[in-house]
Amino acid sequence: MIRIMRKLFSSVSLLNVHANVTRVVVKEGNDATLPCSLSTRQNITSELFDWKKDGQKEVFLYAGGETYSNGRMGQDAQFTNRVSHFPEELSHGNSSIIIRDAEVADSGSYTCDFPHLEQKSYIWLVVSEYIIISFGFQTLISPKAWFNSFSLSCKFSQFSA
Repeated sequence: MIRIMRKLFSSVSLLNVHANVTRVVVKEGNDATLPCSLSTRQNITSELFDWKKDGQKEVFLYAGGETYSNGRMGQDAQFTNRVSHFPEELSHGNSSIIIRDAEVADSGSYTCDFPHLEQKSYIWLVVSEYIIISFGFQTLISPKAWFNSFSLSCKFSQFSA
């Protein structure tokens, strides 16, 4: 019984749902800007913020001026030499990052965490070989998109002559 309860609670802890998730969609090969800013817009040049993918992979860490690009260790190999921030925007509370040359494997859930300020932002990145384009009566959808299912809504208006 205890084993079943542990299994149940460990499964439940994986189901974190966040109401405010920003969705970013980019075409494979383009740069992806993941937005994150403090609501107070305070200067964060001496703060710590940490970007992670899927809650585990280290994407970008800023610690009072130190980043992975200037000697700090620990960044996941998937993001080496591909991620940067906006240093000139730190004084305005902006901790957004750019992932250069986005790959389908970059798709997923990202968190921007200010552990000392107790603020997190959640971003869902979708990197697709093609972007969905809709015009007139036709919608083009890539069959090679990274997701396995999608919803297609259709609106019909009757016109009278």
